[in-house]
This record gives sequence, C-alpha cells and structure tokens, in this order.
Amino acid sequence: MIKHLLLISSTKELIKESFWLYALVITFYLLFFVAIGSFLNVLIYRLPKKMSIIKKSSHCPLCGYKIKWYENIPIFSYLFLRGRCHHCQEKINIRYVIVEVLGLLVAIVSLIRFDLSYTSIIVTLLLEIFIAIFFIDKDELIIPDSLNIAVAVLGLLSIIMADITSLNHEYTIDYSDKFLSLLVNIIIIGIFYIIQKIIRKPVIGGGDFAADRIIPDCVRAMADGREIAVRNPHSTRPYQHVLEPLGAYLMIAGVQYQDSSKAGSYNVGPGDEDCITTGELANLFCEAWGENAVWKNLYQGGPHEANFLKLDCSRIRSTFGWRSRWHVQDAVRYTVQWYQAWLEGANMAEYTDRQIKEYFR
Repeated sequence: MIKHLLLISSTKELIKESFWLYALVITFYLLFFVAIGSFLNVLIYRLPKKMSIIKKSSHCPLCGYKIKWYENIPIFSYLFLRGRCHHCQEKINIRYVIVEVLGLLVAIVSLIRFDLSYTSIIVTLLLEIFIAIFFIDKDELIIPDSLNIAVAVLGLLSIIMADITSLNHEYTIDYSDKFLSLLVNIIIIGIFYIIQKIIRKPVIGGGDFAADRIIPDCVRAMADGREIAVRNPHSTRPYQHVLEPLGAYLMIAGVQYQDSSKAGSYNVGPGDEDCITTGELANLFCEAWGENAVWKNLYQGGPHEANFLKLDCSRIRSTFGWRSRWHVQDAVRYTVQWYQAWLEGANMAEYTDRQIKEYFR
C-alpha cells in the first residue's frame, strides 16, 4: 500500500514538472466533470420517473427527437441551439445549462482547493451528486435511494483514500484511525438502512411524496383537480401515523437503556380497529379533505400488493403497555391538515413542530 502511494505521489510530481502535461491533465479533468455535469440532467429527469439512465439515448422530452452527439455537447450546444430543440423548436429548460455550468464550477473549486488528487475527484463527485439531489428534491420532493447510496459509497472511499490529498501535501498513514472511521461510517449507514426498512410500513403523515403510495397519490390528485385513483381498494393495511412507530422506538430505547431485561424486538402497529382497507382509508381522506374530494377504483396493473397485512403487536403492549395515541381517523385528519397547509404555503417547519408537540401532549 505504501509503495503504491509513493508511486502515485511521484507520478503527480512528474506531471506537475511539465507545464504542458499538467495543462493537458487539468483540461481532461475539467472536460470529464463537465460531461458528468451533463449526465446529471439525465439523472434529474429519469430517476424520479424510474426510467433507465443507460438504455435509452438522449432525446427531447417534448417531441421525443433523438439528440445527435454534436447537439449534446455540454453548455455549448445549448448556446448554439439558442436554448431550443433542433426538431420542434420548443424551449429547452434552462435548468439543463445551469446544471452543466454548476458541474464545471464545482470541478474548478475542488481543483483549486485540493489540486490533482483523489480528494478533489471524490469531493467533485459528491458535490455533483448533491446538485442532482437538489434539483430532484426541488421538483419532485423526493431523494432517490440510488443517490443516497452513491453518497455513502463516496463517503467510504474518502476515508480509504484519505492519505492522498494533493500534490503539495505530504500524507501520513494511521491505519487504526482509518479503520475506526471506516467502521463507524459503515455502522451509521447500516443504522439508516435498518431504520428505512423499519419505516417502510403502511405509515402515513405529512411530508411523504413517494410514488405508488396511497396518501401522496391522493394529495397529487387533489392538487391537480383530479379524481383519486385507488389501485386496490380491498387490500387491508395496518395504517398508522408516522409519529406512532417513531415515538414507540424512542420509548423502547429509553426503557431498554434503563432496564436491559427489556431488550428484544417489538412490532409497532395499530390495534385491530385501525386495520382498514385502502378504500376505507380513501374515504377517510376524502372526508377530511372536503372540497368534493372523491375516489374511484382504477386498477391499472400497478405494483403487486398483498390483500391482507397485519402486525402482531402483543409483545409491545404487554411489556410496555403501549397503545396508539392517534387512531387511524386522527392520523388521516392530521395528515390531510399538513398537506393542506403545505399547499397554502405555510411554514412547514413550524407547522410540523406543532403537530409533533400535539402528538406528545
């Protein structure tokens, strides 16, 4: 490993001694990240729509025209085409060139700060992923898991490659510190992964904008002035507000910290009276929303769903005496109020804080 690092360091020193070679490497470096910046537009457009980012070639999202290679040169093609599609002459979203320029800028800043190094490459990739996350979150109010995974992987690589910083810095190797940092990051990533799996239950609550989920689908339909389409109104789910499992997890962790005999796994779910069908949930949503909200059964061959899901929560009830604070009617009402406040432009940080305080009151 040490020999490898010394070889890399020597190679970088040789590159820097030759002005033209150094300039060539810098130029290639910037062109590479300009191309990556252009690819960010593919991620921003396709990931939320669950489209392949590889199979289908670049095309105009309005008319479907297959973009030729010389019409797809970052920044310059937008200027050359005067911001319009070559085929249909419709305006190209200015976001495309903004993303490409931002991709170039972060590459330049990283290069100035870290010189030619693994650190500059990793930092630039991280910043470019954050650009994609920003625009996807801005437009779709979601952050794709694939981008979160990419950030986690780059974070781990930054620890592994931490010894190589820049042409002008010496490196030191402390393998015990590196191993500890790597282990801690892996544990943190694992915890978030487990939490994500736990939370992926039939929970409802404000702030959920994911695709193929009943409440977000209802909200989008109301915002667009459409009827609510329910894929499978007869499927039974243990619906509960997201604060229910989160509150229960905090309570369990606190008790287990004081009494290790309570250690173990516990299902957190509503009582039998709150296990309702998706159609009944849609009825509750329409009642809470008002404004002539209606739904209809419009099965369109969506994702497979089991007809009946229920959790055995007897252990958490017998051990801790835990019960749901909000029944499903309350959960739907508070959820609807959150989305209506969001649509009205309320301060959602303050509004969410009030709902949390009301839940724990």
